[in-house]
Amino acid sequence: MVTPPGLTASYGRCPLGPDAGSGRVRPDLHRAGFTLIEVLVATMVLSLVIYLATFSYSLFLNTWEKKKLINTSVINDYRAHTLARSALESIYDYYVTDRENEKKGRHYPWFKGGETVIEFVTLSSVFNQGAPAAARLRLKCREDDPRAGCRLVYEEAPLKKTYIKYADDKIVYNRSLIVYSGVKKIRCRYYGEWETKWNPAEESFITSYKWQKTFSGKEKNAIPEVIELTLDLGNAELTLLFPIRAYNVYKRSFFNRAF
Repeated sequence: MVTPPGLTASYGRCPLGPDAGSGRVRPDLHRAGFTLIEVLVATMVLSLVIYLATFSYSLFLNTWEKKKLINTSVINDYRAHTLARSALESIYDYYVTDRENEKKGRHYPWFKGGETVIEFVTLSSVFNQGAPAAARLRLKCREDDPRAGCRLVYEEAPLKKTYIKYADDKIVYNRSLIVYSGVKKIRCRYYGEWETKWNPAEESFITSYKWQKTFSGKEKNAIPEVIELTLDLGNAELTLLFPIRAYNVYKRSFFNRAF
């Protein structure tokens, strides 16, 4: 038998050998597929990759949720501070009377400024924008857990379909907003009219202004021009100033309302 060119006569060196008795070529079965050790190693590597991917994704989700909560808290705090500031700066000299002064025809602004509590009427309502509201700013503490600290709370009662006639009318504050948390104590001061005296030299009244610990609309027949609020946060103090805007869009629209 003549061997074709390019082939060797030795079947042991050829990757394909003849099938005994048939002359057909078959594959070498000893070199097909993977061994058990190779399969086990590949499975372990794949499992490790899946574990690392799952762990990384879980870590990413936890970090994302924490940042989301922090951002949401910051946004809510900023919103509360902005709304409370707007309400304070839009204090309106809402005139009331009492049963004794009603006979004299005397009215005075409804404003009660204490060292730790402020009550007023604002034209920039937090919960009913565009309408006036009676409001109160005070420190509210948890009686069941004094160590938990106190919160500076803004409370409001809408005056959309009602009004305050007497200074001692009971106000039901049914809406509230937490402005600051973790407050130990607060201190309020008011800059406004102190006293008015007659000046004979100029033949006119001269009004002096100064900072005061309390401010009564009944006594001063006015509202303060600036409110200073100092918050004791335990490890630091925060002082806020609220200049009351005498003329703003809310006050101009208020005069056109029918009660």
